[in-house]
Amino acid sequence: MTLRIHGTVEQVRAHLPGGVAILEEHEPAAGQDPAAERWLRVELRAQQLDWLPRTLASLDRPFVIERPDELRDLVVALADRLASYARQA
Repeated sequence: MTLRIHGTVEQVRAHLPGGVAILEEHEPAAGQDPAAERWLRVELRAQQLDWLPRTLASLDRPFVIERPDELRDLVVALADRLASYARQA
């Protein structure tokens, strides 16, 4: 599973430890603060996908799912459920 997350290494590691995720950092652009948020490529090592949508939501960071499509579908389903709950009076 591969995705990109916009944030700091610390923000991502708080939810996705080294045993689960390999982070690929990109060198900051010239003049950019090395500690600033930026897009990180994340390779996830997980057998099950069911816990990932909640974990990604808990990051509260922008992310892009590169693969698999099934994970994208699960995230969309969670977002739909949450939106439905929020609309209830």
